[in-house]
Amino acid sequence: MRHDKVDTKQWHCVHAIRTGTEAAYKAEKGMTGPRFILEGPQGLYQAMTREPKPMALGEGWRIHEVSFKPWAACRHAHPVIDCALELRAAGKLAPPFHIETYADAIAFCDNPDPKTEVEAKFSLQHAVAVIADGRAATPADFTPEAIAALGVLRAQVTVAEAPEITARYPAHFGARLNGFELTDCRGDPERPVGEADIIAKMHMLTEWGGLPAEEADRAVELALRGNDAGAIVKMLEDWLS
Repeated sequence: MRHDKVDTKQWHCVHAIRTGTEAAYKAEKGMTGPRFILEGPQGLYQAMTREPKPMALGEGWRIHEVSFKPWAACRHAHPVIDCALELRAAGKLAPPFHIETYADAIAFCDNPDPKTEVEAKFSLQHAVAVIADGRAATPADFTPEAIAALGVLRAQVTVAEAPEITARYPAHFGARLNGFELTDCRGDPERPVGEADIIAKMHMLTEWGGLPAEEADRAVELALRGNDAGAIVKMLEDWLS
């Protein structure tokens, strides 16, 4: 889907939200489903594999093993954004820029000349240019205006695969920029962001979406402090109205 100009990825998000919300409402009203839909004698594992290996669930919530995306770009661009930010903070981010990363990051995001907002978000070259220009990798940094402004910096970025980084992937999403390497990316369970970072991104997204600042506080309260799915749905409906 990333090799065509389509909205498949966006549809995946919409579909998951819609079906998940509907399932939650139906379950609340008493709707039931098969207990052994996965591992039963006619379940999904039996139908789809000769040697089923069901996921072993330990203590705690699996959501804590999910990566959080601090920046408004493809997940595969995050490791090099992280490297660039570290170098910038140390006063060592200067052209020319040479990225070394894992093969999938290059397959998805090696795009030195993006033309659209989506293409810019899937461009390792643009990601580095954004940070080198002193920006924060917010949605505004991937617009046509930003694409036009950062062409000179993008032209100074080269990209290559690092086999040792590929070998650690997907357990570790890493990158090397001008010799500086990070094995794990900010936002990964191995390098989690703090609550303040999550709240800051919520404020950034509501501002970008044209919502009042108090809606960010509303979202934070419902998502991080509350336990009312209906109130979250109501909030989303209010935003779309």
